[in-house]
Amino acid sequence: MDNAGNRIAKAFRDMLMERRYNAITVRMIANRAEVTPRTFYSHFRTKDDLLSATLIADLNQAVRSIPCTKRGWDRIYKLLLHMKRNIWLYRIPFQETADASVHFHFHRMLEDFIINAFPRSIDDRKPYALIADAMIVRISIWLSLPVSYPASRFTEELRISMRDVPDIIAAMMP
Repeated sequence: MDNAGNRIAKAFRDMLMERRYNAITVRMIANRAEVTPRTFYSHFRTKDDLLSATLIADLNQAVRSIPCTKRGWDRIYKLLLHMKRNIWLYRIPFQETADASVHFHFHRMLEDFIINAFPRSIDDRKPYALIADAMIVRISIWLSLPVSYPASRFTEELRISMRDVPDIIAAMMP
């Protein structure tokens, strides 16, 4: 991204810490970034595209910062800590009316991260995608809670709830 694109992205992130996503307009972002709305549209088609790019960039950065030596629940816990620290960003796909593509891209990235935290062969990846989907629903509820709920406690509860997954998957297989 060029300098104007970076200014737009930074202005957007700063504004998200101050107000709700639905209360932010493209004109407001452009003004904060000191660019014209036309410049905004030369970088992003819509505000939802900017949100998608912001979520993906933040999630990618978080995933890269988690050591590859960590596996399974340690990796999930580290990602949940990051999401809780940046809850102002991660609540948006679950609480506000962002475009369906934002939900789709964010969901796919989170699903891939969860599945890859627990390496499986290509053949048995599909059933684990269903389990990852169930975990994402639980994560969305956790991020939406009005009170603070520690990531460590949530990770442990998530781990316990997924304890019987191998047996469930085995039972689902023909």
